[in-house]
Amino acid sequence: MSVELGAPIAPMDGYHLPNEVLDERGHRDVKGAPHTFDVDAFVAMLHTLRDGNDVWLPDFDRTVDEPRPDRIYIPAGAPIVIIEGNYLLLSERPWDEVADLLDVVGYIDVDPHVRIQRLIDRHVEFGKTPDEARLFVHASDERNAALIEAARHRADIDIVLTSTSC
Repeated sequence: MSVELGAPIAPMDGYHLPNEVLDERGHRDVKGAPHTFDVDAFVAMLHTLRDGNDVWLPDFDRTVDEPRPDRIYIPAGAPIVIIEGNYLLLSERPWDEVADLLDVVGYIDVDPHVRIQRLIDRHVEFGKTPDEARLFVHASDERNAALIEAARHRADIDIVLTSTSC
């Protein structure tokens, strides 16, 4: 089934901290973990949207593995804005403010084998060797997936993807 909403999408990925900051903090090897995002800027953007203002968002360029400022425009008064990201349901500070700023939050359930293969494929597509990709997925991405799944109970809706293909 396909549903076309015509709604702008505000992805959380643009709020990754730059690699230079992650390197300074020694967190580059866990990039994508909750503490590797600029949560304060993400929450500020959500407040700006809730207040009915135009917003320019950063995106994330996977080819250079960096966020890029002011790439996505969301006009004031958009009737629906889809906020996409892994940590929208976390209850730990500073993420705990996010869910309250959203009208509805869904959890998307994907078969773990499919999720893992998709992540490996994406890492390979953007420059990692298959072994590097597998290692990163199992060392970092899967740890993040466990955090996300533990917050699943906070979702308003549960969306189960039944496709087993990658």
